[in-house]
Amino acid sequence: MLETLGMLFLGLVLLLGFFGIRFYLRVKSAIREAAPISALVDILPPFQCILDESGRDNWQGLDELGKNEGLLEKSGFENHGYFTTYAGDALIEVALWNHPLKGIVVAFMEASGEDIETTEIISDVFVRFDDDTQLTINNGPDANILPRPEHSPLIHVSSSALPDLFAALKTHIPPGKKIRPLKQVKAFYQRCFEQYSEWLWQEPQLRSPEVKAIAEKIGVELSDEIITELREHARVENVDAISQSIVDGFARQTSMSVAKWAEVCDRLVVVHENMGAKDIADCFYDLVDDIDESLEATLDSLENKGEDFDALALFHSLAKDPTVVDTLSRVASVRQPLRAEIYLAPAV
Repeated sequence: MLETLGMLFLGLVLLLGFFGIRFYLRVKSAIREAAPISALVDILPPFQCILDESGRDNWQGLDELGKNEGLLEKSGFENHGYFTTYAGDALIEVALWNHPLKGIVVAFMEASGEDIETTEIISDVFVRFDDDTQLTINNGPDANILPRPEHSPLIHVSSSALPDLFAALKTHIPPGKKIRPLKQVKAFYQRCFEQYSEWLWQEPQLRSPEVKAIAEKIGVELSDEIITELREHARVENVDAISQSIVDGFARQTSMSVAKWAEVCDRLVVVHENMGAKDIADCFYDLVDDIDESLEATLDSLENKGEDFDALALFHSLAKDPTVVDTLSRVASVRQPLRAEIYLAPAV
C-alpha cells in the first residue's frame, strides 16, 4: 500500500504541510475501509482545523527540531506554541514560529502512529503579503497533489535545511510585494486551513484533474452523482463548522461558571442564517423531545423548500407553533460573523 500510494505521501495541500500527512493517512484508511463516496469524504480536508495544546516532549525527532529551533531563535523568531492534531489513529505534532518584524512564519510537522514509517520533520516557510495573497515554501515530497488557489502558490524545495527554504522564499517573492507581519499565528493558521477547505470543496475544484487523479487512485469515478453527494456533504459540514465556531465564540465571552458550562455545553443548538431548510428542521428535532404530528409534517415538508429564504425568519415562524412556543429556551443572539441564535436543548 505504501509503495502504490507514494505519490500521495506527505503532500502539502494548504498553508501548512501537516495537512498532507493527514491526507496520506486518510487515503490509506479510506481504501482499506470505506465505500467510494465515503472514501473521498475521508480523503478531502475537513472544514475545521483542530489544534490541541501540546509540548516538545511529544516529538520523536527532538534533535532535528532543536537544531532548527536554535537557528530560528538566533535569527529573532519567537515560538507560538506546540500543538497536536489527529488523523485516524495517528498523531501529528505541529510547532509554530514567527518573526515579529519580518513577518515570516515557520511551521514544523511530525507524524507518529502505526501507519507512519518515518519520523521525518516537514518544514514550511510562509508569508502573507499586504494584499492578502500568500506564499509558502515547503520541503515535503509531492507537495502539489491537490489544486491550489491562485492567491496562495506553493514552491517545493527538496532540502531539509532551513536556509535553503529561506533562500527560496526570497527568490520567489514577487516584485513590489510587501510582507505583512502576523500576530495571532495559530488563529491565522487555522483560518487559512478552513478557507482553503471551503474553496477546495467547491464544484470546480472537485472536478479538477488533481482530484480526479486521486479518485482514480482509489477506484472512484467522479460522476455527476458523486459530485452532487460531495457538495451536499460539504454543505452540511460547513453548516456544522459555522455552528461550532459560534459556540466557541460564545464560550469565550460567556460569564457562566466552569461547572455551569460543563453542564450545558453539549446541549447548545445553533440556528444561523447559512442553514438550509432541512437544517432548520433538524434544529427543532434537537430542541423538542416530542414533536407534534402536525409540526412533524410541516418539518418533513421543508425538504422540498427552495433556497431563497431567510433561515432565521423560517425558524421564528415555525417556533410560533403552539406546541413548542413555550418550550424553546434561547441563550444568546449573535450578529458577527453572521446572524445566529443559540438555544438550549432539554437535558437528557
